[in-house]
Amino acid sequence: MTEPTKNVLIHLHMPKTAGTTLNSIIKKNYTQNEIIDLYESFKDHQAVVQRLESLNLEGVKCLNCHLSFGIHQHLSEPSLYITMLREPIDRVISEYYFIRHTPHHGLHEKVMKMELLEYQREANNMNKQSKIVLGFPLTGDIGLNDFEKGKKNIKKHFAFIGITELFNETIYLMQKQFDWWTIHYRKKNITRNRPEIKALPEHIIQELKRNNEVDYALYSYAKQLLEEKLARLDAQSKEDLKTLMARNTKI
Repeated sequence: MTEPTKNVLIHLHMPKTAGTTLNSIIKKNYTQNEIIDLYESFKDHQAVVQRLESLNLEGVKCLNCHLSFGIHQHLSEPSLYITMLREPIDRVISEYYFIRHTPHHGLHEKVMKMELLEYQREANNMNKQSKIVLGFPLTGDIGLNDFEKGKKNIKKHFAFIGITELFNETIYLMQKQFDWWTIHYRKKNITRNRPEIKALPEHIIQELKRNNEVDYALYSYAKQLLEEKLARLDAQSKEDLKTLMARNTKI
């Protein structure tokens, strides 16, 4: 992945990956004028393009959004991406139950009528993390060959990909890379009253794995890159990380 210079950081806020908690950290490290939150609804792709091209990015250091890879092509300033990834089945479960437990969510009524597998079988819920990171339409198909090609985009355009299950390690490395002054956090937007993966019937687990094989490939790749960075830390940095992990509540 690419080291940032004076690029605008585009935070691709992946649903249910601790992105809201990461946003809270970002907002502690940049002023209000240095951040743009772009979470509005768009009726089509052209509306997204027009909004992006209209942004005044002078002095902006971070753009937070629920959009996909490729938006950098429509920005007036050079940019690099950051995002979080989560174990794919765990993310799907969390998203499904979060929507069911959130009455004001736009999909609440629809999802209340759906079983977990029915929800996950919809095209826009299969391999969602990969489609967002590689810039594929959520309603389209994506395969392992696409992921292999997409590795080039990850290496060229992503400054950092974090892992939800290694959240403390992620934000520690981000602090070092982006020169953030604080990474203290409290957990945000947590999905409660949801089953653990091991509580699901085996046939459901296996279907979820099949439906998210590209997400698993991406997750494994990003986790490996993160673990390689951790292995390269010097002795003092490793001690500092231990201190951080003892202080911060794990995600």
